[in-house]
Amino acid sequence: MYLLNYIYFLIITLLGLKFLTMKRGVMVNPLNREQKMVMDGPEMFWVLTFSTGLLALSAPGALDLMAIRLMVLEVFCIVGLFICKRSPQWSPAIVFYLLYIVWLVIGLSYSPAPGYGFRVILKYLYPLLIMLFASATVRDKEVFLKAGLGARLVALVSIGVFFIPYVVRLFPGVFWYGTASAINYISMCIFSLALFYYTDEKRKNLLLCVLFMLPCILWVFRTSIMGTTLALMTFFFFKYKLKSLPVIFVVLVLFVVAVFAIPSVREKMFRDSENVSIEQLQRGEISKDDINSNARFAM
Repeated sequence: MYLLNYIYFLIITLLGLKFLTMKRGVMVNPLNREQKMVMDGPEMFWVLTFSTGLLALSAPGALDLMAIRLMVLEVFCIVGLFICKRSPQWSPAIVFYLLYIVWLVIGLSYSPAPGYGFRVILKYLYPLLIMLFASATVRDKEVFLKAGLGARLVALVSIGVFFIPYVVRLFPGVFWYGTASAINYISMCIFSLALFYYTDEKRKNLLLCVLFMLPCILWVFRTSIMGTTLALMTFFFFKYKLKSLPVIFVVLVLFVVAVFAIPSVREKMFRDSENVSIEQLQRGEISKDDINSNARFAM
């Protein structure tokens, strides 16, 4: 079954190369499905790349298909920066990220494993390249929404693959593992919440927002649960400013209640979960030693 991942990789790569080198193409307008919108090649490639980001396409064997896919995407992004007629936009975040890459390069001089260090640089170089490419490519909200809707569709398919019994066996290595997918679902949750506020499809987007929260809870991934909570609080703050403080407080309370009320989350969060309660938290009787950090504190 892993052989299919090579086929998927070839299809996406060839399609990406076609999009990147074409002058213009036509896609359905995400704001009005009855309309078409014209996009240039880099925009088409951006939509494809962003939409398929959740596809890992791993395949065990002599060839590291995931590394090859990453390398191809980095090369395409570099070529796209030269093809795109617009210049990339530099921001403080990108400058700080570039400094981080420089720090990694300096680290190679004293690294005991320079080969592995070089691979780490290539791994962290991709977010920088995709940010620069996006800043030069995405010129209006329609392109962003088209890519976001594509990514959400892929995320929906992945949820079906993960949760429908035996279906995951038909797609081995196609999607990223559960932890990485759950992090992706945080973005899709907030994306759906934004569409709930700013489009007419209220019920659909609200249901999808809730749906993308569920895997984080069902899989008991603490990082994803906390990430979703923080993302919701940040979203409401940007939307309502200081008026959002009561909503943020409610979200925070719900998070704390979930940690103590959901047995699976409580068992994973605390060492002696049977003897830990929310009343102890209120009395300040819970310390760092009671939290099961999976050696994170030690590290």
